[in-house]
Amino acid sequence: MIRLAMLFVGLALASPVAAQASGDARQAVDAVLDSFHDAAAKADADRYFGHFTSDGIFLGSDATERWTVPEFRKWSKEYFARESAWVFVPRNRFVMFNDAGDLAWFDEITRSEHMGDCRGTGVLRNVDGTWRIAHYSLTVLIPNDVMNRVAGIVRAWERDPKAPAPVTTVYVVRHAEKSKDDPRDPSLSERGRHRATALALLLSKAGIDAVYSTEYKRTKETVAPIAAAAKVTPTVVGARKLKEQVRLLRTAHAGDSVVVAGHSNTVPMLLRALGVKTKVTLGESDYGDLFVVQVRPGDAPTLVRLAFGPQ
Repeated sequence: MIRLAMLFVGLALASPVAAQASGDARQAVDAVLDSFHDAAAKADADRYFGHFTSDGIFLGSDATERWTVPEFRKWSKEYFARESAWVFVPRNRFVMFNDAGDLAWFDEITRSEHMGDCRGTGVLRNVDGTWRIAHYSLTVLIPNDVMNRVAGIVRAWERDPKAPAPVTTVYVVRHAEKSKDDPRDPSLSERGRHRATALALLLSKAGIDAVYSTEYKRTKETVAPIAAAAKVTPTVVGARKLKEQVRLLRTAHAGDSVVVAGHSNTVPMLLRALGVKTKVTLGESDYGDLFVVQVRPGDAPTLVRLAFGPQ
């Protein structure tokens, strides 16, 4: 579904652009499509719908969205009454023409703040010297690595559209106690290994779907027992790649139970990035805290702080 967005960072061009000589046809088509997106970003309904042919069709991302131009304009009236209807910023585009030079078909990648990367495909027709959009189809791009998860969410929605959004449970821990075998990248101490085993025992019935650690041995060794028990392969995300970690938790693990092991400075940062408002601090000697964060789209996350392992 097309939704409102923020600001258009794109290309402001004049409304319907006349086709030039054959060598300029690509430039003219680009100008129409860029102006089409710009008009939506600026809520200019006349310019936006003026880029369609009279029999134009718009296909939205939902299976029910096959609009004629009058239907589409009626449906979107409330969006164009605002400062910005929606924003899709073009990133790249491919255009081809028929031999007669009066038809063009294209595919483009656009970026939406709300929907992420999308693909638009369609056909333009040269009508009395002006290129107009006869057909535009919008699809949301889903990475192959998360397709199964997205499909699962869709199937659950099809079974019960009123069911609550899936809850993602993130178990965040600091690595267990470290030894003194390597000042730059120490392993776990004996006490630390006992604590890692205790974590695996505590979460043995939690149905863990994924496990993350940083690149350091002490975090890898902390999650090794729970990963083995859950029969999953741990994923390494660098300690300084907080945005990447949060992106993965939000996009690849809807409805999952995930363990993330970090450090005394990264654990509080990750909790804040997940939306936790409670201030959390960890000292150098603080081990054995388990932060259970539950995230549901549209709601504030919840936090429960537990203790585990040898005291």
